[in-house]
Amino acid sequence: MINKLILTIIYLLISGCSSCDSNPPTSYTPIAGCTDQNANNYSSSANIDDGSCTYLDSCNHPIKSLWFVTNSDGTWGIGYNSNTEIGGFQFDIENATIINASGGVSAENNFMVSPSGNRILGFSLSGAFLPSGVHILTILELDGTPTNITNRVISDASGEAMDFIFDDSCFSINLADTGTTQLTIFSSSITTLEVGDQIGIFDANGIKNYNDCSNQYGELLVGSAFWTGEQISPVSIGSVDMCAFGGVQLAGYVEGNLVLAKVYRPSTGVEYNAELVWDVGTGKFGDIIQSVSEISLSF
Repeated sequence: MINKLILTIIYLLISGCSSCDSNPPTSYTPIAGCTDQNANNYSSSANIDDGSCTYLDSCNHPIKSLWFVTNSDGTWGIGYNSNTEIGGFQFDIENATIINASGGVSAENNFMVSPSGNRILGFSLSGAFLPSGVHILTILELDGTPTNITNRVISDASGEAMDFIFDDSCFSINLADTGTTQLTIFSSSITTLEVGDQIGIFDANGIKNYNDCSNQYGELLVGSAFWTGEQISPVSIGSVDMCAFGGVQLAGYVEGNLVLAKVYRPSTGVEYNAELVWDVGTGKFGDIIQSVSEISLSF
């Protein structure tokens, strides 16, 4: 009778745990960081988003330039575009005091970054360099709204000074004058733009090479302008192709291609695709007269 009771108890214990997980729970260690894979500082090990994500804009900043990147948490990234490695930097921020500096490729490469007033200094004690390309140099917490980056001293990996500019335009033209142009009127009837918005005019398949016959075609920024709230008439640069006659190609739009546009809004740090509504012209490069009456913005 006792043995039967014992067997019954064992059976009830076993059947009562039939839904139990045979695998013990694994430990969970919270790791704070940026969890957005599209962000500049995405952390693959982070499992809690701490709101620190920063983003590079997709503007056409020229080589050897610095610019501001507005972040959603109120901090300001310093973007740069360089075709060589950077060995050190120093510059001043106009109209703002630097409270703190952190992050960016400077932190990733163990640079010493020292802010003082409106000046910031960055260098490496170990001989490390910052990578070439387009990156966030560092992220600044500021007292005030910055307007310029001045007294710029940027050195390459050998300590030689490089001539960097401050570029506050999202759409900077890097094309030589070819003598071929297209005038595009943006009418004062446009309601979707804010004063200060930047309009970039593109050819999706323009000639990109210059002074040779290498036939390099692709998306090309050919014109730009700032919206003032009144009618503006930016001029786009057209290509020249004389290779069939023993000459060369010069970069610019190709006649007959569609006129495309993007809009960068500095107040939000967002770049939009722009659908143009034409009231005059066909919307192609080569129109004698062309005018845009409205713009629809989208991501």
